[in-house]
Amino acid sequence: MFIKTKKYVYTLLLIFTISFISYFLLLENYIYNSEKSYTSAVKDEIRNLIRQKEIDTFTIAKNLATNTKLIDTLESKKYSNFYTTNFITIPKEYLKYHNIRIHIVDKEGKQRYLSWTKKDLGNYILNVRDDLKELYKNPKPLHTISIGKFSVAFKGIIPIYSKNHSFLGIIETITYFNSIAKTLLNSDISSAIIIDKQYYKRLQYAMSPIFIEHYNVANYNVGNEVLKLLRKNGIEYFLHNDPYQYIYNDKSFLKPGYYIVNVPIQNINKKTIAYYIAFIKDKNYLAQKKNILHIVLFLLSLIFIAVVYLALKEYKKNLSLIENLDNDIRKQIEEKTKLLYIDQTTGAYKKTKFDIDRLNNLDTKSVLLNIKNFSKLNAFYGFDTGDQILKICTIRLKKLLKRNIYRLNGDEFLFFSDNPKNEIKMINAAFTKSPIKITKKDLSIQITFSFGVAPTKLDKLISKLSIAVHEAKKHPFSYFMYYREKSLDANFIKFNALLYEAIHKEDGVKIIPYFQGIYDNNRKNIYKYEALARLADHENIYSPYFFIKVAQSSGFIHEITKIMIEKSFAYLSTLPEHIELSLNITEHDLATKQLKEILVESLQKYNLSSNRITLEILEGITSNGTKNNIKQLNKLKELGFKLAIDDFGVEYSNFERLTEIEIDFIKIDGKYIKSITKNPKSLQITKAICNFAHAMHIRVVAEFVEDESIQKIIEELGIEYSQGYYFSKPLATINDK
Repeated sequence: MFIKTKKYVYTLLLIFTISFISYFLLLENYIYNSEKSYTSAVKDEIRNLIRQKEIDTFTIAKNLATNTKLIDTLESKKYSNFYTTNFITIPKEYLKYHNIRIHIVDKEGKQRYLSWTKKDLGNYILNVRDDLKELYKNPKPLHTISIGKFSVAFKGIIPIYSKNHSFLGIIETITYFNSIAKTLLNSDISSAIIIDKQYYKRLQYAMSPIFIEHYNVANYNVGNEVLKLLRKNGIEYFLHNDPYQYIYNDKSFLKPGYYIVNVPIQNINKKTIAYYIAFIKDKNYLAQKKNILHIVLFLLSLIFIAVVYLALKEYKKNLSLIENLDNDIRKQIEEKTKLLYIDQTTGAYKKTKFDIDRLNNLDTKSVLLNIKNFSKLNAFYGFDTGDQILKICTIRLKKLLKRNIYRLNGDEFLFFSDNPKNEIKMINAAFTKSPIKITKKDLSIQITFSFGVAPTKLDKLISKLSIAVHEAKKHPFSYFMYYREKSLDANFIKFNALLYEAIHKEDGVKIIPYFQGIYDNNRKNIYKYEALARLADHENIYSPYFFIKVAQSSGFIHEITKIMIEKSFAYLSTLPEHIELSLNITEHDLATKQLKEILVESLQKYNLSSNRITLEILEGITSNGTKNNIKQLNKLKELGFKLAIDDFGVEYSNFERLTEIEIDFIKIDGKYIKSITKNPKSLQITKAICNFAHAMHIRVVAEFVEDESIQKIIEELGIEYSQGYYFSKPLATINDK
């Protein structure tokens, strides 16, 4: 009996020990996670404070840049006015920030106002400020954090324009980090702003004289206790990348210390230039230790067998949860991989997978396959049938070639080949012999292709394959074409090279926006403008007539759209808020599925409202577009963008598609407007489109209004807007009077 009792005692003691250790570790883990969550919250708050002050500094400059007194002073060159009482005033909501500095430079690059001194006025600043030197080449709003002669500072730079939109110079606002440190100090969080030692020599007049190991402690209000820790441990000790760090005041375990938060401060090039280090007092340290002792006493009173039972039960439960979680994570990874690499419409691989597999196929040739007249098939039979055609083509190609097939975009596919000539013949023979059958609609559709072939190892492979396909389409009896530089059209080579330089280098050759006014026939003025792409080299300005087809063949269309959005939005941000802008959007832009992200990011970057932007889409995008196009356009509409159909009436005139998209404007194709006074059919077509649009509550824009006689008929038909040389020629700037 005694042996059994002793055995039970030993068993209970063992169970108690295991239970106590387990519970203690769980408690420690809970405390650790709580502290980590709090320090993470502080880190996020510091990031938010830095971001907010960066935005506020930029906003102050933006507000001041539109000050009429400031503009008049720069135009009149009476620079002494800047130093009169209350000439430059900071908006009230930003007076919480102390030590806001203002710097004004005229269009020649000479300093005309320094809020902190009257020295150096009239000096040519561009020789010592590389950032301003670059900005003067291409004036645009800029906000950043940088290191100067005095300290690390927030900078907001805005170009100043006259009422006639001529460049007058820039205004720069400069603020510092001390207000952020003060805000955190109100929450009992001390901080140190540490400027990286690589800027030791640049700080010629450091605002804070505190240097530790060549690192500058930039804020005045760093506490003595924090300064002592910095000097004692060295700056490097606080700059490691651990997400959670703790330090004792005097190496004593019994006294509370600080949690350390390190937030890197980056400049406009995402390069770390300084560090924001916060020291969070551990107020609950001793209380936590007392709680652990209370838990020990509480554990002694527990029924040991019950604790073990609950622990084992919880263990089994957690083990089951972990196994289920592991399976869920594995499934999520597989699904995300599928979304990343597999095209959902056809089942072919995406271009992402092609780029990866290309590394293992550099000794082969790549083949680009284009379905001839697919857009017309899509428009005639509907996009559901178009998707079926693409899917069946993918299945057949996989079966014929017995290897991976990659979908490039709408009607283009890629594959690797060691013997492209024979395989292309095989594909053509198979599809010619057996048309594609759509059973639901009882259709048999004959499919033919154009092929482009190029060595896989070539740079800019997709662009060169597109060129080869373009050449193949020009030779109907040659169903495929090898990429050869010398066989290309000289004009194509010229503009392909110019486009590449404009997009990837922008060294003398650029894509720039021109703006053509759209006249409001009711308000009798111009407040809307269409942004038109121009290709500018060292001597000439080319309209899209010269380069648009080359851009389509070479795959540059989407890059041109991105540049137009960036430059047009940047310019619009400098104009009065009543000015609106129209931008052309292509089917290539929608196919990338990145258009919404690009537009929203640019709106936020330049602080613009979406209701100032109209997206002009070609009629073909709506009439033969896929479900994805319609879905994207409706999402953009929900975000506040206005939608217009460009060149309405020139293609398929699919009126039914307008019921799926909430269109704001229809732009009647110019060929009807130009001949409206001479050709009765053009007049009747224009009337029909107007009647239809007005019945659908859609406003109408007439393009190519070239003289008074055309404008008179436009007004008689009740057309709301006119666009053409009669009112406005495309110009590089907008003259808003």
